[in-house]
Amino acid sequence: MAIAQADGIVAVVAALQEHTLDAGVQVQGCTALANLAYNVENKVAIGLAGGIEAIFIGMKQQNKHATVQETRCRALAYLINNENNVAVAQAGGITVVVDATKTHNMHANVQEWGCMALIKLARNAQNRVAIAQAGGIAVVVDGMQDSARIRLRGAVLSR
Repeated sequence: MAIAQADGIVAVVAALQEHTLDAGVQVQGCTALANLAYNVENKVAIGLAGGIEAIFIGMKQQNKHATVQETRCRALAYLINNENNVAVAQAGGITVVVDATKTHNMHANVQEWGCMALIKLARNAQNRVAIAQAGGIAVVVDGMQDSARIRLRGAVLSR
């Protein structure tokens, strides 16, 4: 909470927005957002500060960098909750996560965190349809064939 109260979230989001092509800043910034998102109040603050959009912009600009995609998918997985999962989907979250997992289909951590983000997004019925339309089910099934961790997460998504 102290970091959030000291405008740390705003500073992290600003760094992500200003340094979209710096992989180090992106990885560290998304790691910070993921850690801060353990707190429910921080999830709201990150959203209000433009953190979700900053994650999406970086995912699109650095789509070939597996570590950046992994930390972004992890940050999204921690940020998504019942209050914001529709907003995340409407802002393009399903597409960027599915694209990341397709691009990095041999990177287990991208697969795992992408699958976790899709699971959280799938808590909403409309999002489940959008995940299917975006090819997310195939991504999860392919990942489940390669990893026991993904099999466990994919089993939750298939419910």
